[in-house]
Amino acid sequence: MIDYTPNPDHRRLVESTSGIGLPYNEIAALINVDEETLFEHYRREIEIGQAKANGQIAKAIYNKALDGDSASLKIWSDNQTKIKRNVGRPLGTKMIGRPPAALVLKTDREKINELKKMLLDGSGESVVTKAIEIALNDNHPAQAAMIKLCMDRTLPISLFEKERHQRSAVTINITGLGAVVEGAATIEGDVTDV
Repeated sequence: MIDYTPNPDHRRLVESTSGIGLPYNEIAALINVDEETLFEHYRREIEIGQAKANGQIAKAIYNKALDGDSASLKIWSDNQTKIKRNVGRPLGTKMIGRPPAALVLKTDREKINELKKMLLDGSGESVVTKAIEIALNDNHPAQAAMIKLCMDRTLPISLFEKERHQRSAVTINITGLGAVVEGAATIEGDVTDV
């Protein structure tokens, strides 16, 4: 490790370059230090830069979803069902003692309950409402995608899957007691449920 004193210009540079995803070794090279020194003096700037960039992207996706962009609605919806935060620290740093409670991984049930709470209490309601509005609008170009999105989220596909031993055709066997039926005809037509 070298003798180094951080300065405000380097702090801004580290924050902005970590936000755009520049590798740590390249950020360290820009301020003429090694990675260990980078992590020692600029850990907070690295975290803030990445958080700001993620927040800007999430906000852009959210705003496009509210405007009815079907791809953004799908991305937002998918991310809400599998929110995954990177819980860790930059390479080369050491954690002493037990991790804070915030870093303990949540169970699937906890994640689902958190998602439900966020959707019910937060702005998720407006995104869901927008998706349903588009699905019901016959003139919207993304109507089919929104109908599929709504159906995928409300009806599990397992309800419609056939088991291996089941066939999708209807078979009717008519047998007699040793009698041969001559001139049997095939009946064509629609089957209606009664």
